[in-house]
Amino acid sequence: MNPVSYHQTQDLTQAQLSDYERAAANQEEVVLSILRQTPLAVTTAEELMAHFEKNVPITSIRRALTNLALKGIIEKCGQVPGVYGRPINQYRCRRGLF
Repeated sequence: MNPVSYHQTQDLTQAQLSDYERAAANQEEVVLSILRQTPLAVTTAEELMAHFEKNVPITSIRRALTNLALKGIIEKCGQVPGVYGRPINQYRCRRGLF
């Protein structure tokens, strides 16, 4: 079973849920498109922020990365210090898929 893109944590109408699911799936497509442009490159959620035209919360980018990793499309490949000095995950396309 593939995970849904949006992680519902509040009471929402079906229309709201559909809108949020669509937006979350689009964010996953954008993240994957960026990673496919340089399939051997390693990136973090913080680095991906610069590629989004709209003001997208970093938590949404992290959710997209987690969902893509759970689907087996990308993989975690290490950690680096983030802007606040705490470790953050690095990701890349899974080898052999691209």
